[in-house]
This record gives sequence, C-alpha cells and structure tokens, in this order.
Amino acid sequence: GSITLRDNRIEGNVVGVSLGYGWGGGVAFIDAKATMRGNVVTKNRATTSGSGVFVDDGSDASLENELYVANVCGDSGSALFVDGLNASQTSSATLLNVTIADHKCSGGVGHAVLVDNATVTVRNAIFWNNGGGEVHVGNGSLQATYTNSQKKLPGAGNISVNPGFAGSGDAAYRLRSSVGRWDGSKWVKDASSSPCLDVGDSSTGVGSEPTPNGGRANLGAFGRTPTASKSN
Repeated sequence: GSITLRDNRIEGNVVGVSLGYGWGGGVAFIDAKATMRGNVVTKNRATTSGSGVFVDDGSDASLENELYVANVCGDSGSALFVDGLNASQTSSATLLNVTIADHKCSGGVGHAVLVDNATVTVRNAIFWNNGGGEVHVGNGSLQATYTNSQKKLPGAGNISVNPGFAGSGDAAYRLRSSVGRWDGSKWVKDASSSPCLDVGDSSTGVGSEPTPNGGRANLGAFGRTPTASKSN
C-alpha cells in the first residue's frame, strides 16, 4: 500500500545479527508506494545491506530532505539499498535534497547507494565519506545531477568538493555560511561558506529557504527548507 514517514528520528535499530544476514536496518519498504520527508536515519545496522533504508520488491520511493548518517552494515553494503525482485519486477527511488554521509561497513567498504534491478534518480544531494565509493549499480541505473559526492558522478551540475558540514547534535550536517546557519536554536555566522550553497538544480527552485538565499537551492538534506543556510 501507500506509506508516508515524515519528520521522524530512526536510530539504533539492528537487523539480521542472529541469522548472519539481513537488509533494512532502519526502514524497509516491500512492494510499497513510499514517501519519506524530513527524517533522520542514523546509527542503524543491517548485517548485509541497506543499513539505513531498504526499498525492495517493486517498491517506488520518494525521498526528500532526508539525512542518512553513520549507519553500519556488512561488507560492501550501503546506507540506501534500492532492489527489485527481478528484472521484470523492478523498484525505483527518487532522491531530492538528500544527504548520505559517514557510512561505514565492517570491511571498510560502504556505498551511499546500492542499486540492483532498480532505477534511481538523484538531484541536489550530498554523498560524502562513505568508505568504498558513493554508488554501486548492479542491474539497473542511477542518474545523478547537481549532486556533490566524494567521487564525482557523471551528470550535469555534479561536483566533488568538501561540503563544509558544520554543527553538532541535531543541527549537524548543516552547511557553513558566513551569512547565517541554523544551529538548532538560533542563526549563527561562520568564518566561511560551504561550496554547496546555491548550486542546486535551478528547476527545483529554492522552496522555503529563508532570505537571502542566492536564488538557487542549496544541496543536501536542508536545502529548500526554512532552516537552509543563508547566502548572498
């Protein structure tokens, strides 16, 4: 059926330890029409893959303004795993303003996104410090545009620069700004600004970013939101 998850914190869940295999440490969608908005998925563990989120068996997921950080999996796993049942029953996911960072696996190889028998579209995202690379595609495809990743991805507007994360606690993974950054309770000014400000896809607009906002969306989980980092 249709499932919507908004503004949750999903933390510290584990799947598959006693079995020695398992997918979907934080969230698993099976044959679902899924929408996730504004969630933080962190410190979850899957013994195999999809330690943060698992989209499987013909599911179609829309992921927007999502923050997936510090999830843990087995060898060569991923924070987000989009997997179809087979070549005829594929899954799909659309990522808009998503941050996937600091994902590690037991073998030291952890992808931000793993794709198999699925189609994934990414815009305005940040994939950073994910161990073994940002994406891995088996059967299927991943198209990324206006996305910052440690290993630059092919596609229009894609970059590879240190995103300049700032903040701590629930305000972590914000973008530095000399004009104004939300620290969880107030606006603060940094000594320098992140290169991920104002480089999003112009067709997405700035959403509800506060002024001044440069007229173009920020990358990452907080772009196009009321607490996006400010810029001139």
